Amino acid sequence: MTRKEFDALLEPEVSDLSFEMAIIYHRYAVIPFQVPRLVVHSLQPTFVLAKAENEAVYYDDIEKEFGTGTLIDGAIQNGGTWGERLEWALRHFPEKQPLGGS
Repeated sequence: MTRKEFDALLEPEVSDLSFEMAIIYHRYAVIPFQVPRLVVHSLQPTFVLAKAENEAVYYDDIEKEFGTGTLIDGAIQNGGTWGERLEWALRHFPEKQPLGGS
């Protein structure tokens, strides 16, 4: 998948986010970049679109789903996908949500 193809896929997903998930996305969004992702003992290029410390939201263009995983040594590891909607992946990101105070 090219960056242009990824951007075309991402734009409507971001536009369709609920208010709550849009806040999370915009807080952690990064300029998309590619990293390798460990998939059954091989590395596959994957676009990262949001990052909180070593946690990342990525797009799996093999399964055509958004997922979350850990960035370790510049690669996505311990990843899992949540479905074809960005909204669904963001509901699991970041793993350690900031605590709200009053």
